[in-house]
Amino acid sequence: MGEEQELAFEITFNRSLKAESRAERLTGDAGVLLLRELDDRLGLSSSLGESLKDCREQDQARYSLTELLRQRLYGYVQGYRHQDDMDRTARERVAGLVRTVDVRMDAGFTIGRVLDGLTEDGTRFVRRLRGNAVLERMAEPYLTRPVGRPPQEGYEFNLELGWYQAEDWRHAQRVVLVVVDRPDPKTGQLSLWPDHFFLVTNWTQEQRSGDELLEHYRQRGTFEDRLAEIRDAVRPSLSSPRFQENEATLLMVLLAHNLLGMIRGLLEEETGSGWDAARVRDTVLKTGGRIAKHSHRLIPAVAQAVTPLWNLLDRALRRLRTRHSRPSPRRKRAWVPPPSHTHLSLVLRQ
Repeated sequence: MGEEQELAFEITFNRSLKAESRAERLTGDAGVLLLRELDDRLGLSSSLGESLKDCREQDQARYSLTELLRQRLYGYVQGYRHQDDMDRTARERVAGLVRTVDVRMDAGFTIGRVLDGLTEDGTRFVRRLRGNAVLERMAEPYLTRPVGRPPQEGYEFNLELGWYQAEDWRHAQRVVLVVVDRPDPKTGQLSLWPDHFFLVTNWTQEQRSGDELLEHYRQRGTFEDRLAEIRDAVRPSLSSPRFQENEATLLMVLLAHNLLGMIRGLLEEETGSGWDAARVRDTVLKTGGRIAKHSHRLIPAVAQAVTPLWNLLDRALRRLRTRHSRPSPRRKRAWVPPPSHTHLSLVLRQ
């Protein structure tokens, strides 16, 4: 299986073309060099790697945790959902690096066990809640319009509905009704019925009034807008049966998305135009290259088409302040050969 094989593919639509397989070092991910340069200036992977505790037998470890972490991050940025031998090592012990202290999310994430877990953990939250028959009956008396001509800008107000506990909730939560009765921007007419939604929270009225709670919820940021982008560009795969491993994987995915976002931000500043995350990856990072060895140096040669964009990013990266601390010197260790099955054949995952 490890023998060198000739390429059997034959081009028939144009006999002047011939496909060959050569033993050159080719890559379709030359843009990882840009990620590595940005990462080095930020000190991102090195600082995270230093916070991890390596419990492996060091004389048998071929790669450090920082190296495995770095490969995992770059793989996610490049759109690879699966890794090989560093899968478990790269995502263990990462979950404890981030802790949420104030949660603001939309209705799609309002799940009973999540609300109960946040309450028992002492984490404050406010989330939009999908309406149901019980809540609609509670809100019905307040959905009538006052008598008289409505103001030109319409109405908006909120009301306390008290404490509510669904069947699958272990804890009752405070519910606030928000009524938004705005005229149509084109016709200037109000809808037949006022628009309304519900906020569920474990903040008390003494801690945040209804107005303060609504304002706090509306400052939740634009993360919901990025969910589809994360799914399409980074393509996370949360397939582990253990919640802790999926949680750590998701945190790694978010970190990779931030790294991709930094590249995009630099590119937008230099070009003066907007860039989609998938476009940045496919146009700038997923570019072909050939690695040549000259004397004691490796020289990567990239496709000519990306040269202008790489020059722009190089100019932007040079303006970034280099991190203050340099990485610790590489420790000396005995040579550990790779497993016998390594690089014998390409492994294709479904």
